[in-house]
Amino acid sequence: MSEENNKETENKVEVTSEKKRTSKKATKVKSSLRMNKRIRNLVIFTVILLLIGLFFLFMYLLFWRHEVDTDDSYVNGHIVYVNAQVSSTVNKVLVEDTDIVQQGDLLVLLDKEDSQLAYDKALNNLKNQVSEFKNLNNSAQQAKLNVDLKRTAFEATG
Repeated sequence: MSEENNKETENKVEVTSEKKRTSKKATKVKSSLRMNKRIRNLVIFTVILLLIGLFFLFMYLLFWRHEVDTDDSYVNGHIVYVNAQVSSTVNKVLVEDTDIVQQGDLLVLLDKEDSQLAYDKALNNLKNQVSEFKNLNNSAQQAKLNVDLKRTAFEATG
């Protein structure tokens, strides 16, 4: 019995040591899988950072390096303020900022509707004034003729 107990104990020890070996192998496999996941995540993160960096480099090289930005700039030229002679809505601006223009150059196109309405109104007002002037002139001539007629009638009676 003691031999059987010894064999059983040895078998148990062998089984437990074998279990320990398999569990060590399993933990090694699990840790290597964890390591592979970690490496994969680090590679993905690095690729994302590189893509973001390349995007900002692309934006800088194509656009941002051409922008002028300063807080203490000076203008080396003549600044002239432009005022309109008429008030109207601007349809199109024909010059850009910092363009050189000469006297008489067309700078903007104005809305023709406002000026056309104002012209039509002024023309109608002029026609009314001319008609009123003709009526007053006719009335004045009629009154002058009445005065002359009455004067001649007075002179004939008197």
